[in-house]
Amino acid sequence: MYRTLFEVQLFHEYYLTKRDGDVIFKHTAESEIIQFLEEKQKENCPSITNDLNFAIPKSQESVFSTYRLKLVNTYAGFKVLAEVIEKQLPQNLTGYAPVHEISASLPISVLVTKNNTLLDSISNFKADKTLPSVYFLTNKPLTGPKTFPFLSLQAPRQSFTASYEQGEIASDNNNALFAFYFDKSGNEQWQLVEFGWPLTESDRMLLPLGFNYSFGNTEGISTASFNLSDTSGTFLYAIERKINKSKEVLLDFSAVPGIKPMELYYLQVNTDNGFTIAHAIVFAEPGFLSDRTWGVISLQPAVADSDFSLIDNNGLIKMQKKSNGIIINVPVFQVRIPSRLSFWRYRNNKGQKIKPKSSLDPYLDYDVLSGTRTSLAMRSATYVATEFKSGSSSMYIPNPSSYELISVRKVGSGSDIHDQPHIDIMVSRSDLFEV
Repeated sequence: MYRTLFEVQLFHEYYLTKRDGDVIFKHTAESEIIQFLEEKQKENCPSITNDLNFAIPKSQESVFSTYRLKLVNTYAGFKVLAEVIEKQLPQNLTGYAPVHEISASLPISVLVTKNNTLLDSISNFKADKTLPSVYFLTNKPLTGPKTFPFLSLQAPRQSFTASYEQGEIASDNNNALFAFYFDKSGNEQWQLVEFGWPLTESDRMLLPLGFNYSFGNTEGISTASFNLSDTSGTFLYAIERKINKSKEVLLDFSAVPGIKPMELYYLQVNTDNGFTIAHAIVFAEPGFLSDRTWGVISLQPAVADSDFSLIDNNGLIKMQKKSNGIIINVPVFQVRIPSRLSFWRYRNNKGQKIKPKSSLDPYLDYDVLSGTRTSLAMRSATYVATEFKSGSSSMYIPNPSSYELISVRKVGSGSDIHDQPHIDIMVSRSDLFEV
């Protein structure tokens, strides 16, 4: 007999948004989430499982075999089942004991790989990365406490010294979330994010033992030091490097004794121009990562926050059955993947200038010189066409046919000229877009 040890739901905003803009992230009640997913399935809407593959890593094959575990795909993620025997519990509950007792500290990991490149064009992530890291999601607290049922870490704090890309999410001192962008005048702005616990750059921390570190556009660096320490602050290893024109340096920590995979470490970076930063990182096992790796989900059966545990104090899985057959207490974790945020620019498909139209003014900015219209705010990539909204009014305006072709326009003037990525939407002459 197999029963659910835990389930992980990966909700992507792109697929799980309705035409009226309602997104699954706005729902917390289990019944509402189930109904939302059922409606999308009835519409034959594809899901994240079209783009991601879930597999048992080779290093975990013996774990899944020994502990009689099975990996099963679902519409929005996967479940891990355990072979169990029934145990009668008080209050007419039926519990389940694993046929092979599961150690409280046993890591149970699932490797997540990309099936295609679509995910790169529809997801909100930083393209120019300092570290070539992938997502590492766990029920352990790592750098700070988490809120059930979310496996993601808290979004990073806004920083005056950080270099942000359009759409990058950070939090203010009140933990409100905002996405960065440059407006048409070249000014730095932050757009409110209306849901909590999205996947952010804080969750991208899994690295091989050897990797290239990039300083990107940072100027004036000739030497840098890289100091590795554990969570107790104990110094483990130091690397000194000269910085060449590529601003990339190879770091190799394979010779460091005692390095443990899937454990948290800190990499302190200091440069001769005063730049300093600390990265929270996790090392993968050798050969674990590839170009197709999206991330790893690694759960520990028992953790300090019991809401995130997979087993109870008696070693039983948390799933239980009532006398009427209703199943309760199944650990279901969520990963919220936000869509790519970009400006949408509407251009006539024959190169003519679009005429001004007052009904579009609440939603689209008009450029007199080019005769184009651009969304007033960044918009999320969605599988279905969604409404533009302004106060209590709304309007359907065409969605992009593809999110893969990103154009860049210059905004601002003088020394404050910046790149503003956008998607060009070619429209034919119509009542909405007269020429």
